[in-house]
Amino acid sequence: MRFGSPRRRAWCTSSAGDPQAADFPGDPEVLSSWQHAVVTHAGDLLLVNTDGRVALWSPTDATETWVTHLDPLPIARLHVRAETAVVLSKTGGRVRAAFVRLAERPPAVRTRELGPVWPVWSTLVAEGLLTVTSSEAALWPDAGPPRTIPLGPVELRATAIAVDADAARGARLLVLDGHRLVTFDLAAGRRTATQSVGPVHGTPSLAVTGDCVVLADERGVALHTMTDGTPLVRQAVDGERLLGWHVARATRLYTLGERAVGPATTLCLGLIELTASQPVTQPASTTEFRLRDAGRPRRIAWTDTHLILVESDGLRAYKLP
Repeated sequence: MRFGSPRRRAWCTSSAGDPQAADFPGDPEVLSSWQHAVVTHAGDLLLVNTDGRVALWSPTDATETWVTHLDPLPIARLHVRAETAVVLSKTGGRVRAAFVRLAERPPAVRTRELGPVWPVWSTLVAEGLLTVTSSEAALWPDAGPPRTIPLGPVELRATAIAVDADAARGARLLVLDGHRLVTFDLAAGRRTATQSVGPVHGTPSLAVTGDCVVLADERGVALHTMTDGTPLVRQAVDGERLLGWHVARATRLYTLGERAVGPATTLCLGLIELTASQPVTQPASTTEFRLRDAGRPRRIAWTDTHLILVESDGLRAYKLP
């Protein structure tokens, strides 16, 4: 799918609060004021504006279901889990979290102060907002005292932090500290495991998918079991730079790499079948597909059935093999 016209259509809200359609041909002052957008569990679109507006829109006709107003949000993050959203913001040296109940009309909002330190990383879990600073992790419910977990001396990078929110295993925080993967039990408030994962190149990313931990960097991707860290798959990206990855239905690992072909570059989609739960000592067998006429994307999105490339002038969607 390509966008053939430079003229773009955006939805805005009038001063009276009624939605109206207006044409903004790439006006950055108008379009950039909506800084965050997340699709909720119910399929609605939740948006956060720098002026403090938090709005829920219906995707069918772009009508505004509700809007609530916070203080101006020059620096903000948006997290959504089930029927709760949290807008994390920093103004005047103070960090605040606004807990928004999405199902209520108008939405109930409870705001609490988190202190002066902007967290390196944050997410929503069942117990509340989980934040990570350079020295500790903290679980913030919408009311009541937080639960803090000292992290000790670790090297923190936002892309290399993840949470395992599985209720049966108990919520755990995972942090990549150099070449070590460190696990913290959020309920017990202590470090529970440390394992070596070998050298890491470039900017790593860490994620939890099903019963696996995924560690990726510019040179490849590796899967480890969540229970004891046993390596399941180690796959180097030979001659490429890894741009993204996705695990679909716990049975297929997809990688997207950028490869130099003469003076130009091309994108290659790799497929690794995850059919066994035994440790893999040799590189996994990869089926490769070259994406025709695809330049380097600005953003990459995955579903279990499609790869979506966001380009400067449009979108490309590929059905995954």
